[in-house]
Amino acid sequence: MLADKRGYPRKECELQSSFKDLDGKPGSRPRLAIIKDISQSGVRLRINDFIPLNSRLHLSLSLPKHENIEIPLKTAWITELPHLGKYELGGSFAGLSQHQIESLHHFLTAPEINTPPIRLT
Repeated sequence: MLADKRGYPRKECELQSSFKDLDGKPGSRPRLAIIKDISQSGVRLRINDFIPLNSRLHLSLSLPKHENIEIPLKTAWITELPHLGKYELGGSFAGLSQHQIESLHHFLTAPEINTPPIRLT
């Protein structure tokens, strides 16, 4: 776990996920993302395209050895990674249900799982 000034510790990982931009075009298709770290209150994603600050997203998480969960997310920051042609986005979870909180907690407190590196295409 990473220690920092946030209210919850972050767990480093590299998990494939997807998200929909709720503020974008109606009927927009899910976009791929790689979760780089996650906590009880938010997530850091690697994505292909720029997303404006304060955008509302719908994040689909496939947590290893746990069920898939859908989480509302609001973008807090975004930075370009020009050497990779990608972006990193930080977002905070908004309005989690008790079930979503419990699912995240079970994943965050589980022993480390070795996953192969994932690349966005």
